Amino acid sequence: MNSANAAGPSTPDNSYPLLKCVQDIGAAYRGSITKLLAQTHQDIGNDVTGLPIGLCSSLVLANWYLQEFDRVVLKSVRPAYYGRYVDDILLVVPLPSDPAVDNDNPVAGFIRDLLVRPRILRNSGNGVYAIRARKGLQLQQSKCILQYFDARHSIAGLEKFQKKLEENGSDFMLLPVDEADNSMEEVAYELLYEGSVNKFRSVKGMAENRYELAKHLARQTILHLLTDDPPDRKVSRGLQKFFKGRSAIEFFDLWERVFTLLGIAGDQITLKAFSKQLKSEIMRVKADQVTVTKQLIVDLNFHLDLSLAMADAVCAEDAGLSELVDGIHAETLRRANLLRHHFVRRPLLNFTTYTGPLCARLATLPTKTDPRKLEYSPRFVNFDECMLLAYSGDITLGRKSAFDVASDIFEGINRRTVTGVNWSAPDNLEE
Repeated sequence: MNSANAAGPSTPDNSYPLLKCVQDIGAAYRGSITKLLAQTHQDIGNDVTGLPIGLCSSLVLANWYLQEFDRVVLKSVRPAYYGRYVDDILLVVPLPSDPAVDNDNPVAGFIRDLLVRPRILRNSGNGVYAIRARKGLQLQQSKCILQYFDARHSIAGLEKFQKKLEENGSDFMLLPVDEADNSMEEVAYELLYEGSVNKFRSVKGMAENRYELAKHLARQTILHLLTDDPPDRKVSRGLQKFFKGRSAIEFFDLWERVFTLLGIAGDQITLKAFSKQLKSEIMRVKADQVTVTKQLIVDLNFHLDLSLAMADAVCAEDAGLSELVDGIHAETLRRANLLRHHFVRRPLLNFTTYTGPLCARLATLPTKTDPRKLEYSPRFVNFDECMLLAYSGDITLGRKSAFDVASDIFEGINRRTVTGVNWSAPDNLEE
């Protein structure tokens, strides 16, 4: 279910600069897309500001606007389960029979009986329903999906949907419900069924789940960037246990992720043991032809060195990876800025002359922007990243304001001037 749009709030008091900033962003966003909206959303009035997708404040505002709707639904409908992630809603209610039987439009009938009659929604026609609890919010019938689960049959699909909603709704995207404590085996493997998933005799085998394992590694890495927690020995043991034998070679594309995780976590013991373990597994590789076997071993060793170097480029000399790298220098990748930018803890620190670990919480060494890295940036850099660097204290501003320094950085990297941004920071922010 999607709530379409929200009318902009009244002008906030000047004593709340953050609210004023959020409103100005919304208004600027609305102004930049006005011409396109006239073509794609002709039914939206000029008084509707809307919420930019991806902006961190949009989620908070959406939850604030819909809190009364949540209260009314829970009180009037009293569902067996109600969950919401921004505008995605899961509503579970008991029904005596399948609503699709003898009903040409079961979705419309379901909405009418459950939400319109209790005066939670108002039918505006053409499959659009206005939310009475909050003026300006609408529910579109075309975005609603109705599924009927017979109590005598499997509800695995419903449980999966519920878990996914709870994962997405977690305060921290990288801390999904009931997953932080999962073992490597629970994440990396999935059961293969033939028939009902609720019957043990339906299990036909087990397979590695590359996608879930990659997500788990990325999640654990970001968690260590967000916190100062010590290495998790449970995770370390799980990695060493999983990357053995055939799995160690088949999942070669995840080696770099593992090294990065261990480097950022500061788990030197496991890192060195894991490197030796992979080298041992590589030497056991065999193919039908001797020449093919030799080439595989050479290529896998090269990939291992490159994986170590990529991790070292982020973790730097404090991670102690350089001594393990033979022939591929992490310093070269660092100078070329060809590293995983999303693992840099402090925004754009890799665009400066800083030589310490990029995954460190604080930049303890003096630094300034590196003109060469600005000129040959491998990616587009957003202006908010430039502002974060200017305000971080990692570089010297001199007599310029943070906005001017950020503008210089943006222009130096992207070869274009900053547009659509008006600077009106209070004096206390300049200090």
